Amino acid sequence: MRPTRGAPELLERLRARGLRLAVASSAKAGELEPLMKLCGADRACEAATSSDDAGASKPDPDILHAALRSLGLPAARAVMVGDTPYD
Repeated sequence: MRPTRGAPELLERLRARGLRLAVASSAKAGELEPLMKLCGADRACEAATSSDDAGASKPDPDILHAALRSLGLPAARAVMVGDTPYD
């Protein structure tokens, strides 16, 4: 596996602009850490939520709500970038 070209740089640029980043993944917590390292999200994101943090998985928004709670942000102050049609 390898990250999408430019993904690590994009995350770093977003963070450098002062945006607060979180991952909301359907992966299990144990699977998420290596995936985050692969694309640099472990360095750029201040929070990460997995399917272990939600009652239902995507496309249900539970994981997104968990990510917003971890950042202390309301949905109206967030932008979501997805990587699958389910997002």
